[in-house]
Formats: sequence, structure tokens, C-alpha cells
Amino acid sequence: MLITLTTDGSYCSTRKKSGYAFWVSSSAGRFQRYGSLKAKNPTEAELMAIANGLHFCRTHPDLKDATKIVLNIDCIGYKNLIEGKKTRKWYNYRRIIGVISKYRGVYNGKKCEVELRWVQAHTGDLSESRKYVNNWVDSRAKLALK
Repeated sequence: MLITLTTDGSYCSTRKKSGYAFWVSSSAGRFQRYGSLKAKNPTEAELMAIANGLHFCRTHPDLKDATKIVLNIDCIGYKNLIEGKKTRKWYNYRRIIGVISKYRGVYNGKKCEVELRWVQAHTGDLSESRKYVNNWVDSRAKLALK
């Protein structure tokens, strides 16, 4: 089974609040979730949102037999960070990257490839489904800040 997972995290520096959202599309159905996080900065919020989405996909009874997850994220820097191209102060996020790595590859005896794809954020053209979904997760991650 192929799963498409789109995630986003949001952080408000004045209120010190953060939120996440993800959208899962698969032959087993569509799943959408969002909520608050205990992140310390925007990078941590984004990475925690990715970890939450992957955890959901790898543990949900209808999705746990997936063979491939296409992970859409809207920041190329986070894509590089997860892929091991240490472009930021990666050592601050080793714990979260470790959690993300746990869900890539073999988890609970089941192998699943995770392919990371960059989606351009905040574009006005919503005719492409990936951009529509990216705008949805962005708005819900911000809504979770309230």
C-alpha cells in the first residue's frame, strides 16, 4: 500500500506555543489530525509534526502494512536535515531525528520506504492537490496554536 503523508508544524514565539497537522491519503482512506505540541522553536515543531505523522502511519491498524510513504514537507531545509545533510545545528534535534529514523525502514518487523518530497509553500494556486493539502495542514497547525 502507498501512503501520502503531508505534515506541517507551527510555532508562535510571543506565546511560546506550537502546533502540528498532518493529512494521510491512502487506499485505506483519508486521515487528518492536528493538535498542540511542546516544541521550543519552529524547527522542533516541524520535526515533531513529521514524527507524529510517521508514527500515525506506522501504528494505525489500517495503515501499518504500507510499503511506501511519500512524505510531503514544505521546507527543503528540514528535508535535508532528515536525509542527513546536516545544514542546521542538527545536534540540537538528534532526539527527534532519531524518532523519525525509527519509523523509516523496518518498524515492528515491517519494511516501509519513506520518500521525502518538497512542496512549495504558501502559493496562491490551489489547483494542484499537494498544494491544497499543504495549505490545509498549514492552517490547522496554526489553528492548534489557539
